[in-house]
Amino acid sequence: MNDMKKLITGNLDQRVASHPETNGWFLGCFMAEYPDFQSDNVELKWVRRKKGEKKSGLRTKATTKTLNILISGKLVMRFPELNQNIVLSKLGDFAFYDARQTSHEVETLKDSLFLVVRYPSKRRA
Repeated sequence: MNDMKKLITGNLDQRVASHPETNGWFLGCFMAEYPDFQSDNVELKWVRRKKGEKKSGLRTKATTKTLNILISGKLVMRFPELNQNIVLSKLGDFAFYDARQTSHEVETLKDSLFLVVRYPSKRRA
């Protein structure tokens, strides 16, 4: 049975902007300061990137699966250990990978918005 007894609504752009300390994450085990958004099962991140931005993601010790879903814009995800570059360019394009098995880099080719889903939610070493 679900313990949640209230409805929470809002806007992710506004929530992320008003809580920069979360770096775009709005659900996960690390959200102790926001207990309604604490979860050991899944992590969710709302990400806006400007054209030309680059961001690296290192391989993690925690066994987690990660799904990046493009909402708008265009970006390339590079996976050096897999020798693959994936271009996400239209609504719904995605990349799914095991964060323990590979690091990655994201380069934004057009202003972009995407959703990151990671599970399970585990603190990283």
